[in-house]
Amino acid sequence: MESQPKITVYYDGVCNLCSGLMDTIGTSSKGDAVARVDITKGALPAGVTQQEALHDMHVLDSDGRMYKGADAVLKIMEQYSHLAFLVRLGRMPVLHTIAEGMYRVVEKTRYWIFGRKTF
Repeated sequence: MESQPKITVYYDGVCNLCSGLMDTIGTSSKGDAVARVDITKGALPAGVTQQEALHDMHVLDSDGRMYKGADAVLKIMEQYSHLAFLVRLGRMPVLHTIAEGMYRVVEKTRYWIFGRKTF
């Protein structure tokens, strides 16, 4: 068990996809290594506006480096050793461009495809 999170994920808690992913991470074997911050309820990462945070998932690592978009997803996946091969593939230049494009499509359509939470 980890004493401090390795990464902090800032996500859109209204998005069903984002919240579902964070719930899954929270109950996984790496849940203690990932701090999860709902930007609609909690603090934003330093230097990131609400609009930027809603546009991209952000991940802050223990060294203070910030990742966003597809890079943030890859950083989350990096926490799971069984996904290492996919992370290496996702960081290859051509595949990274495709991953970022796919991230943009999901980012723009996430409420339409996955719905939003209502309170």
